[in-house]
Amino acid sequence: MPKRVQSASSINTYKQCPRKYYYSYIENRPTKGSIHTVRGNVVHSVLEDFFDLDVSGVTKDSCRPFLQEKIIGLLVKHWLEYKKEFDKVGVTPTEHAQFKEETVVMLLNWLNHFINRVFAYDGSFEDAFKRFVPVREEFYESSQFMVRGYIDAIERIDGKVHIVDYKTSKNAHISNEYKLQMAIYLLLYQEKHGGLPDKASFFFLKHHSVEVPIEPDLVEHARKEILEIHARTSFCETIEEYPMQPGPLCRYCDFYELCYPKQKKLSGF
Repeated sequence: MPKRVQSASSINTYKQCPRKYYYSYIENRPTKGSIHTVRGNVVHSVLEDFFDLDVSGVTKDSCRPFLQEKIIGLLVKHWLEYKKEFDKVGVTPTEHAQFKEETVVMLLNWLNHFINRVFAYDGSFEDAFKRFVPVREEFYESSQFMVRGYIDAIERIDGKVHIVDYKTSKNAHISNEYKLQMAIYLLLYQEKHGGLPDKASFFFLKHHSVEVPIEPDLVEHARKEILEIHARTSFCETIEEYPMQPGPLCRYCDFYELCYPKQKKLSGF
């Protein structure tokens, strides 16, 4: 039996650099995080709470200013709640303000797409809003594969299931890391529900939704990656068994100083 339950994040960390995996998941060293991570947590909290809004009496004609005010209010609320985390990442006031302004744009862009869906529905605003309320932050864990994850949103509309993951990435591009993440979500969903969802997509909040074709090979890809990391980590507990994998991202790693003390900086990165 594997010693650790894995996730898309832990697997991608190992693939990026086994030594980083060792520091993160075996020694459990703390990280200071980044403003991107904190901002992502804020956005997920906003979109989770958005669907708890009381929309009684709101019409299609009045919904846009109402929802804009509410979603910005949620952003302000959660931004303040994460103040300590923002302080830890050490950004300047100017950078902080720029990130907040950018986050407003992201959320209003997402909201615009949501309102367009509401308008396309032939019914009242309240009925449309309720129709599109997803299951949020659903936790899945496989005892068979020893892997777990949270799916941001699961829509069930007219008997069809659509799973969605929100991304605050700069570009609307499905990287190999994102592809593996979705593959693991599909595997988890299939194991729990006995079948695959009808649709899966990433919503890039600065841009639009990008669908991921659901193919059997994608689930098999997840199985192979999960089994491989268990094979590589289950009986390996010493640092020597987790070699460094130098690359351009090393400089931004929380463990850079551990791998490359000041007198031995990584040449070229």
